[in-house]
Amino acid sequence: MSPKSLRSPTLLAQTSHFFYLIDCWHHRVLFAPSLETPLKNWSALPTRFSFPHSLSSNNQVFLIDSTNHHQLLIFSAADNQLLETISLPSGHHSPHYLYYHSQQKLFYCLCARSQSLLTYHYQNHHLSLKNQYFLPFLSGHYCRSFYCDRNDFYFPLSADFFSSPSAPPVWEPSGAAIIHARLTNNQFQLVAEYPLPLPLANPNFLTRHQDFYYLTTTPSLFVRFGDFSSLINNRYQVLNDSLPIPSTPYYLSLINKKFYLPFIDQSSGVLSFSPETLESEFLFSTV
Repeated sequence: MSPKSLRSPTLLAQTSHFFYLIDCWHHRVLFAPSLETPLKNWSALPTRFSFPHSLSSNNQVFLIDSTNHHQLLIFSAADNQLLETISLPSGHHSPHYLYYHSQQKLFYCLCARSQSLLTYHYQNHHLSLKNQYFLPFLSGHYCRSFYCDRNDFYFPLSADFFSSPSAPPVWEPSGAAIIHARLTNNQFQLVAEYPLPLPLANPNFLTRHQDFYYLTTTPSLFVRFGDFSSLINNRYQVLNDSLPIPSTPYYLSLINKKFYLPFIDQSSGVLSFSPETLESEFLFSTV
């Protein structure tokens, strides 16, 4: 399949050698040496994925989740060669978000349907499982990502509730929240819970840059706010008023002082913008 169009891209990422674009609903991952490369000239990793969502790298290797296969794929960062495919341990379902913790030298894998977190250590050309955490404070709600600040983790919790990993979701807007948990002595402790206003009850991604937190949500809102007290009291800036976001915003990445925001569902593409001026342009946009 030629990369002439996108279908629900979820993340634009950079490693030491390439840029990568997760083309989720095409079940593929595209790469190019430069963001100036036209979309038609991007290459695809020669691997079949099932709804990949995220990528994370330590600059030796990078990991990509294959969400519906319940697998992680490990590639060489130097030449994009597939090194290993691993299945999740029993009880963990739907890997949805990957994060490399540079201080701990660990990869974190968030499993959305099992409300669990796995950590992996890469050494001697092998990825080994280190810890498994089941997170009761997620209370069965779907969680697509987390924001990490050293040992503090912030989980944007969706109103979608799952009584079991195989059950269909039930909409529970009262359960939507940002969960703040701290990893101490190899255990996660609940620090605080910040209920989300109803318009933000289906969050996708949370991050922080300079003085603001940024939150993307389904179906379409993208907001920023200074602190969680402001958020729960409906004091936030709706960035859709300043940015031409055509559909659902997803995972946000900061590259060379610019944000790159993929959008999914009704239309597909990537919007870039300055966090200071909010000047924007479409990197890619396909219907």
